[in-house]
Amino acid sequence: MEARSQVIKYDYFPDSCELSGTIIMEQYYPYCDSGLFAESDYTINYYFIQLHHKIKVIGNPNLDEELSGLTESNVDKIQLFDCSINIDWEDYLDEEVRLTGYFSHATEVEHHSNVIFTVFSVSED
Repeated sequence: MEARSQVIKYDYFPDSCELSGTIIMEQYYPYCDSGLFAESDYTINYYFIQLHHKIKVIGNPNLDEELSGLTESNVDKIQLFDCSINIDWEDYLDEEVRLTGYFSHATEVEHHSNVIFTVFSVSED
């Protein structure tokens, strides 16, 4: 009989948790620059954690769907924010890390994954 890996479930803010994975970077054009004018457009670096396994972030049906009411399944890449501390993500690029923080749902055009993770602390795994 084949063993199935169990999907780990998390909740959105205010619950905090730990995640492990690899820090990766992707470049996107700013919302106002669509990449139509390559000679004058520029890109912005955004940082993500690539998880070792897929997770499920459970929405709260009593809340606004846009904020944290939507459940997201099969999540394996999450955009990172470090609003409370100043992290130089370049120092961790392609490194295995452990992050502590909380989940929220994407609400802005600058969000490039459905689930966002606000980071309180980072350590190398």
